[in-house]
Amino acid sequence: MSTFDSTKLPLTEILGDIVKGKIQLPDFQRGWIWDDEHVRSLLVSIARSFPVGAVMLLETGGDARFQVRPIENVPFAGTPPQAEMLILDGQQRLTTLTQVLALDGTVKTRNDKGKPIERYYYFNIRKALEGHESLDEALIAIEPDRKLKENFGRDVQLDLSNRELECQQLYFPCREILNSNDWEKCLYQVAKEHFDIWMEFREKVKRLEGSSGSSIDRFYTEDDHLFYVDGRTYALTKMWGRRSLPTVNDLIIRCGLSHVKYAAMTDGVAVAS
Repeated sequence: MSTFDSTKLPLTEILGDIVKGKIQLPDFQRGWIWDDEHVRSLLVSIARSFPVGAVMLLETGGDARFQVRPIENVPFAGTPPQAEMLILDGQQRLTTLTQVLALDGTVKTRNDKGKPIERYYYFNIRKALEGHESLDEALIAIEPDRKLKENFGRDVQLDLSNRELECQQLYFPCREILNSNDWEKCLYQVAKEHFDIWMEFREKVKRLEGSSGSSIDRFYTEDDHLFYVDGRTYALTKMWGRRSLPTVNDLIIRCGLSHVKYAAMTDGVAVAS
């Protein structure tokens, strides 16, 4: 019997399962390719409450078998655990959010020339509170020593090398977004006079903590193997063969769509739009 699920999953749960290895990638997925500009753009879009799309996850355990691998830069001691779900769509966004929000250390990305770089991401709280139009400028990326330099690296313009300096200068690290309790305690201890500004920032800008995960949806069918996400429908025809148009349309109706065009491919992934 075919079943359909469109469960909404909290972002914290998704990222936690990625770090634990419960969610991994099928081997046909390309690697993480987003550069620093893409990382910034995603974080600013979320701060502005812009929709950033859905993701598509496939539960493992069906007839099809894939080689799998963990999300890039997620560390495991020894062999990763067996995956429970695989990311079919949304890999770039989930890998970015995992690196920025759920892992300690720098985000390993690239500059606009494709050169590997490592960065920490911060929001300038005062600048962020000037309005949504200021969020691009409010988000900064700095090198692993957490110092912003000028004059060819000879002069330190901004030093965020410890939590006390972050609090005193009101620069909030994105890696603390999902759990800012320790940062908040430090702020109260070393810069209590800034606490009202922090509370305003937390209310207006820092939106990911406690997120309901409304942009993270999972759609799948157990036997028909048709997947819907972001206005498109995918059928994995290479493993499971063609699906008839009536079957596809029936599932589209169950997805709540009024119209779909379906094109099957025998050698890859079929896409309906």
